[in-house]
Amino acid sequence: LAATMVLAPKLGRFAREYPDVVLDVTTTNEGRFDLVAGGFDAGIHLGEFIERDMIAVRVSPDQRAAIVGLGALAIYGGLNVGADAATALGIGVAHGARHTDDAYVAVRLGPAALADPSLAPALAGARVTAIVDGELATRQPGAVRRLRQAGVEVANGGSGEPNLLHVLWAENDVARSSRAIRLAAGVAPREFAPAQRVNGFDMAWARMAHQRIVRPFHQFIAGRFPQRLRAGGIYIIDGRAAGGSALQESLANFLSALQSAHLDAAPLADLR
Repeated sequence: LAATMVLAPKLGRFAREYPDVVLDVTTTNEGRFDLVAGGFDAGIHLGEFIERDMIAVRVSPDQRAAIVGLGALAIYGGLNVGADAATALGIGVAHGARHTDDAYVAVRLGPAALADPSLAPALAGARVTAIVDGELATRQPGAVRRLRQAGVEVANGGSGEPNLLHVLWAENDVARSSRAIRLAAGVAPREFAPAQRVNGFDMAWARMAHQRIVRPFHQFIAGRFPQRLRAGGIYIIDGRAAGGSALQESLANFLSALQSAHLDAAPLADLR
């Protein structure tokens, strides 16, 4: 019933909007099916069959069906603690190597810095990742393409639309922003590094989009980097309010600090 009346009508549009996402659909006649034990990312159940620790969003008011998102939130419980517990356990999260002299570095770009044509070669030479949100990729596709052409890895920074209820915007944060970046850069991002705190919905969508979640060891405003740096750490410079020259100066100072700590910069793509 759910496959015919709820899922099937939506598959065509989903395939057109998210061609990089591969869905494996399974149907069953069992009224109470354990989605977690079955290893499924999501399922469609009648409302009375949904467990209390699941996250449910109604998709069919007539048939009382709800789609159940199963990121770490559903596995480890509660909206506020679920994502933190899962990322702490490494579920879908990128990690640095244990024995390395690298520090993983990325810059979160804003419109002014992205528009600066001198930024792309500077980031490529420094071997750092550019984090771009979906709104920025939509407004400045040429500048995002310039980054990729220079050899800079472009990571998914989310939708670029701050929302206190971003639990309801997970699709925008992951899938739609990924599509905007793919259209601009010509390649889909592999890392998801949103500015806002990651929740269970984000984790579920990131898994479906085959993107690894990046949780920085430190995220800091351009010009205010931490004094203690460690091997294997993940550092994100928030340059959304900075211009191209100011961001490049801040990055050069940070790279100098890494060198003083006997560390090398590496892009997020080098994370495990």
